[in-house]
Amino acid sequence: MDQNKQVRTILFYDNSLFADGLKGQLRLRSNVIDVRKGPKYMEVDVLGDYSNVIEALGKPLFKSSSFDDFSSFWDGRFWEAHEAIENLWREEKDSYLRTYYQALILICASMIKFYKGDINVSDALMKKAISMLSSVPKYKKEEGFKELISHQKMIDTNNLK
Repeated sequence: MDQNKQVRTILFYDNSLFADGLKGQLRLRSNVIDVRKGPKYMEVDVLGDYSNVIEALGKPLFKSSSFDDFSSFWDGRFWEAHEAIENLWREEKDSYLRTYYQALILICASMIKFYKGDINVSDALMKKAISMLSSVPKYKKEEGFKELISHQKMIDTNNLK
């Protein structure tokens, strides 16, 4: 890996640590991309060194630098799920499956906006996603979901090695 390339990492904290203005405070000390409050965790998204974030907030519950895990969706970690689906979407050639994956990406984006309090944007994204999903035949939705799950099983298997 290029030594000059900085790794993007998400640090996960208890939601009770979230406060308005926290992102601005953390950006003074480190390379914070975003601070998101989700349904279960507060996510501090950092590029490169995150030691100043740990110094300010303490040790995270856990961290992630690998964004290919769709199962993060079920844990309310919508940004990670968005990235995992986007990887499949980029490679997909079938137009129905591309539409299906794009709709799921929009659902993730909608949930991120919802938890940021951007309700109008969240609603608009969700409406677009539902419209897109309604254009995809049921058998293609099933095929797409199976692909997401099988991709997840491959990741889980590779992590055991």
